[in-house]
Amino acid sequence: LPETENVVSELNISASAVTNELRSGDFGYKILSDNTVEITAYYGESPSNDSEEWAGSNDFYIPEEIDGKPVTSIGLCAFKDKLKYSEEYNDGSGISICMPETVTSIGDYAFYGCDAITYFGFPYETDHIGKGAFYGCSHLSPSLSSLENLTEISDYAFFGCYNFIGEDDCSLYLPYKLKKIGKCAFKNCLGLKEVNMYDSVEEIGEEAFFYCGIRKIEIPASVKTIGSRALGYDNESGEALPYINFKIICDEGSAAEQYALENGMRTSPIWHVLLEGLKYNEALQKLNADNLYYEKKQYGFDSYRYLDMYVYCIYYDSDGDWQKSEYVYENNGFLYSYDNGNVVICGYVGNSNS
Repeated sequence: LPETENVVSELNISASAVTNELRSGDFGYKILSDNTVEITAYYGESPSNDSEEWAGSNDFYIPEEIDGKPVTSIGLCAFKDKLKYSEEYNDGSGISICMPETVTSIGDYAFYGCDAITYFGFPYETDHIGKGAFYGCSHLSPSLSSLENLTEISDYAFFGCYNFIGEDDCSLYLPYKLKKIGKCAFKNCLGLKEVNMYDSVEEIGEEAFFYCGIRKIEIPASVKTIGSRALGYDNESGEALPYINFKIICDEGSAAEQYALENGMRTSPIWHVLLEGLKYNEALQKLNADNLYYEKKQYGFDSYRYLDMYVYCIYYDSDGDWQKSEYVYENNGFLYSYDNGNVVICGYVGNSNS
């Protein structure tokens, strides 16, 4: 359990927390004040080859409607310890949770201990992921980047997702409106190697990324508070120690730099240059590409990453979707990549007076 009695007591109240619970098939539910439905409990079986309910399928569907009303919320401890992993079930492939787009809130400890879950389809309108919502879902690899309304990842939300491999090569892309990463939110996510965050983030809680696989991370200057042992700490020996050669890419004078100094970690600077206005026209001439287009970032997030070398470019493609290019090139001070044969200008590292 998360360090502690408070969490235990919160879990113990779950049985008595729901009053006037209704039933529909395997689901307990209640009707909320806005005439929508919150699922409060699951009474079905855990994944098993012997179960008719689970035979031949890895997909678990949350209903879009119950009693003619839209399901908008998954309540406190609703699926706690109900979806348990079995090596025998479908050869250990686990299950995928298919959520209706009507759901916006995942309550505290809603899927606590559901280690059979390997995929969770978050609805785009999700605006709340509760405390410990996916605590101990050790096979889960969530995708969070599309959650445009999410401003906070609560304490312990993904604690102990050991096999967390993120969205792309063990990377995690955080939502662009996210402001707060709670205490122990991604603690013990050993498979997580890289985190990408926007300059909307203001707070990283205590031990938020403790004992993860991250060895280098970029922290924007927007982050004003970083809790103790939030980044770059290992617990393999049973004692909390900083990773050797852990590096924080950050601005001079930032909270991230201060954290690095206090914890004996290396730093390197962020290069902040975006191509705008006149330089776009210069790029058309200098790159001499008829199919060149430039898309200014909508959310104040640099569209490239210039770390120790040109590493990758994050940008909106022509369909409005996020893309990540592994290849960034430089020509006359302009950084650029490609999207379906088109040149995407990522930034400018040349003389600003040229």
